[in-house]
Amino acid sequence: MRRSMFISTFTSGRRTLVVCAALALATIQVIDWSVFRTSTRQLSNNQNDNSGKSSMQLSNNQNDDKRVLTTNSHPKAILIPADGPDPHPQEVIDAVRRQDPVPIDPSCIVTSQVRITNYKHLHKDGSGFGPMIMQSLNAEGMPKTIGGDEYYVTYTAGGTRASSPNGSRSSSQSPDAVAHIVDLEDGRYELHFVQPFGPNINDKPRPTSAFESDIGLLEINLEYTCGIGALSPPTKSNWITGGYIQSHWEAVVDSSMIPSVTMAKDRQMPYRFGSWFSKYDGIYTVGNSLMRTFVEHMRSTMYYSAYYKHPLNMDTLDGWFTTIDTLLREHPEAKEGNCAIVLGSGVWDMGWAEWASLESHIEAMEKYIDGVKARAPLADIYWKSMTGLHIMLFHESGVKAGIKGGSNAFQVGLGRERLKYMSSSRAKALYQAQIEVLQRKRIPYLDMYNMTYEAQEWHNINDVMHYNYGFNRFLLDHFFPNDPSLTGASLRSLIAF
Repeated sequence: MRRSMFISTFTSGRRTLVVCAALALATIQVIDWSVFRTSTRQLSNNQNDNSGKSSMQLSNNQNDDKRVLTTNSHPKAILIPADGPDPHPQEVIDAVRRQDPVPIDPSCIVTSQVRITNYKHLHKDGSGFGPMIMQSLNAEGMPKTIGGDEYYVTYTAGGTRASSPNGSRSSSQSPDAVAHIVDLEDGRYELHFVQPFGPNINDKPRPTSAFESDIGLLEINLEYTCGIGALSPPTKSNWITGGYIQSHWEAVVDSSMIPSVTMAKDRQMPYRFGSWFSKYDGIYTVGNSLMRTFVEHMRSTMYYSAYYKHPLNMDTLDGWFTTIDTLLREHPEAKEGNCAIVLGSGVWDMGWAEWASLESHIEAMEKYIDGVKARAPLADIYWKSMTGLHIMLFHESGVKAGIKGGSNAFQVGLGRERLKYMSSSRAKALYQAQIEVLQRKRIPYLDMYNMTYEAQEWHNINDVMHYNYGFNRFLLDHFFPNDPSLTGASLRSLIAF
């Protein structure tokens, strides 16, 4: 078994998410992907802001609900949690340090609270479209000067969202906006709020214009601190869990703290392949359970799915080729020119590839694509992209015994092992690396990452990986809409390079 001590792409520095203009891939793909910036992390023992910029001074002048704090001048800021630093993150880090302190930088101070500042009202007319700034704070409420935290941040107009019994947010409601987060690597984070591409889970129509409300709810999910989310196998081998924090904080905010939101209509949607996919004589997909749940309701006169429950790396590549060879032996028509083969792997590479590196995955991915092309030279090859992961949805209290056998304790232990390295930073890095391969090889792909990142409420219950039937159907309808204007001839011109 190949064992890579660290995945350099994950550990050489943090990847920074930048929500930017979409890029076009030849004539077949418009992609919404983010750029990762890598830099050396600067550590400070006292975590005070010594960057030369004064920290924002908060006054004691609070509003009626005592959750909105004002500054001496614009802009306003809020502390979340409002009643003081949360002790839970420190408890989690203390526990993993007792198990094995080596992976965590000893100088890292745990994040226990955040301060959010809204700069959009700096304009004289009271408008603006700047991101919010979130400052991480330590257990004493002092500003931190290093990054490495991972959050999932949402905004909901009206000020309320129901909680489920296990502490997660209600599956019957969707937030109005989700933040794409840029780690500034100095303890601050930019929050770029966007209206999700996907539907509201309770069938309520999405707003078609900017949100107008006097009150709203900001929700902060602290998933990881101290760069733990970016750690790669086998750094956490001695830990019981992956060091995920799973603290949920929220605050009701007034109009001055409602974020600027980029509407879905103002964003570039991922490329839609059109009904011409149904023009194929056969569609063949090869992948794991994420692929299977996506395509199980695909509209096609001939459809076959090959299931292979393993990550993709140089140690498992032969098994993937065996699956392909079996498919082509049972369905020799898949080698013909009017057939499509959809490939993909990603989520399993986060949770089941204990010793495999990102480099091993990418090397195997390139060889895999080349091998499928050689075996079916006339078929059109596609790739299903990596999808979003949401570690805050996993709660051990929600694990049930009897799933695939075993006691409740067995199932909890299995969940802990599979989720040790699940994080948004690692998922985003794998997505980015795969896109670079696909662009270079000119392989069209179904770009799902941002769509799924913004849809945490659409996961199956207590499942950080799989999305439910309704959202998979939405994805299928988006990428393969029923558009009779697209013919087989236009299909061939779209995929010709």
